[in-house]
Amino acid sequence: MKFTIDGNNTIAYTHGNLTGQTTVDSNQSLGQGNWAHLAIVADYNSSSLRFYFNGVKTDEQLLPEGDPIDLLATEKWKLGGTNQVFSDYFDGKVDDLRFYGSDLNDTEVLAI
Repeated sequence: MKFTIDGNNTIAYTHGNLTGQTTVDSNQSLGQGNWAHLAIVADYNSSSLRFYFNGVKTDEQLLPEGDPIDLLATEKWKLGGTNQVFSDYFDGKVDDLRFYGSDLNDTEVLAI
């Protein structure tokens, strides 16, 4: 699992398991000096991975088939950067990081 930000300040999230991975992104530039609300919903009931940027769904993909990964036991989270050689790492602040035990719908994400 990882969040990345490219040279155009477009944010992406990659979610995977032992059989594959899926990436969703903001489809727009974050812009420098701006706060943004990002939400990722991995909905195993509908097998979908959704990305929300400032409350608006910007991307939706199918989750890879197979069992979900136990995030506490097996995976390291990464935030920022797509290339270690060029050191294009996230240079900003993260506030109010939350994890929910259930899938949020479009209305719930917008309300946050």
